[in-house]
Amino acid sequence: MANRGLWLDAKTYVFFKFWASQLEYELFAFVDNVTVAELVWDGPESYNPGEILWVGTEPGYRRKGIASELFRRARKLTNLGLCIEPIHSQSRTHQGREWSKKVGGLVFTDDNNVTTITQETLDRKAANRYRNRQREKIIFERI
Repeated sequence: MANRGLWLDAKTYVFFKFWASQLEYELFAFVDNVTVAELVWDGPESYNPGEILWVGTEPGYRRKGIASELFRRARKLTNLGLCIEPIHSQSRTHQGREWSKKVGGLVFTDDNNVTTITQETLDRKAANRYRNRQREKIIFERI
């Protein structure tokens, strides 16, 4: 897939990068070589293959369609056979619930089926994900 980016306005160009392992997939959005958004979902050898673990956009870039574009590109990568399709999680923040509705994710009519997660939980997941990525890099460098 060619890395064609997205112009937000006349001065702001967003480009995308995809990273894959057996445990998770990550799709990043960059502006001026700084990460402004990220979509992370479980890989084929994880506990819940395809489940979205994290989607986030830096505050200054929210409500501009970047996260939705990440999701659209993830589905395109799936169609190309480069990854498994991202599936919306039942554990969502309130913002995640709204975003899921916007991009056509599964909507739960019964809020008892959706777990609302806190920022503390998200921070802990992000720290664990970073540690796992560092371990994978060390293993890869030794091969």
